Amino acid sequence: MTEKNEYIELIKDYLTNRAVAFSIVRENFHGPFWYLKLQIKEYDVTISGDIGFEVKIKFKDEELPLWKIDRSLINHGKTSPQNIEKQLEVLLTYISHNA
Repeated sequence: MTEKNEYIELIKDYLTNRAVAFSIVRENFHGPFWYLKLQIKEYDVTISGDIGFEVKIKFKDEELPLWKIDRSLINHGKTSPQNIEKQLEVLLTYISHNA
């Protein structure tokens, strides 16, 4: 049986519960490190972390950390369910306004 990571499962549940169409490109969990690469519309999204985490969004050839798009996220980089949900909220808002 494959061990599941609570943060990866939280992200998948969050997106599913909001009826977001996404596909999982890759996921990995080893020790404290976790990694999830998704496709949402035409955006490649990478979310990875351990004690802290980062969301990166790639469109065409440009990749940016999500906190560079919304500087308020600088204070939401420690890995916790609340911070992950906050960053996912910003991510989905960004995608919905730019897709």
